[in-house]
Amino acid sequence: IHSHQLRKRAFTKAYEAGVSEREASIAFGCNPDTMHRHYVQIDEQAITDRVTAKLAEALAPKNK
Repeated sequence: IHSHQLRKRAFTKAYEAGVSEREASIAFGCNPDTMHRHYVQIDEQAITDRVTAKLAEALAPKNK
């Protein structure tokens, strides 16, 4: 196990628990941009699906 693997797991679990990236980066001593880019393993498709589902009604064409 390498320190990179431990940081990736810690940051991913913090992200999944709803901890802000900024707070997690402070807690684990890492730059927030670096943390997100290199350590957080996220399901980008699942995030895209959640965001578009929330915006679907607002973005749908309005019938006049």
